[in-house]
Amino acid sequence: MRHMVRIAVLVVMAVSLSGCKRNSTLMRDVEEAERLQQACDERDMEGCNNLGNKYKIGRGVPQNKTRAAELYQQACDGRYIEGCNNLGVMFEYGEGVPQNPTRAAELYQQACDGRNMEGCNNLGIMYEHGIGVPQNSTRAAELYQQACGGGYEEACNR
Repeated sequence: MRHMVRIAVLVVMAVSLSGCKRNSTLMRDVEEAERLQQACDERDMEGCNNLGNKYKIGRGVPQNKTRAAELYQQACDGRYIEGCNNLGVMFEYGEGVPQNPTRAAELYQQACDGRNMEGCNNLGIMYEHGIGVPQNSTRAAELYQQACGGGYEEACNR
């Protein structure tokens, strides 16, 4: 019986400590989101993009894909190219914005033109499958090659 009480105490302590760790992580996430909001308010487009990532998954802020798309748009408009790719994903899948594959392809093109290799890969997928653009396997292969050559490994396997 004494052994069972010790185990129960250890279990309670472990659960309590894991709760502290979870709360500590949550506080760090909230503080980071606040820092990113301040950066975005100060026209730091990387901050806007990264805050969009937080809103998309609900980390440190309530999940809000519409707000994420707005932040990605702000980053893209501010010439932070990763924001264009991220906004393209939102339009491709209709997350926080109405689904619009044509708009997604335009944003992926903008990202690719800005040397974002994930954007090139995503645009290649669109061309390969004829989503939002006419199907064109030659163009898809060119985009995959560009993305692979630029270090985006996923494109190397296409």
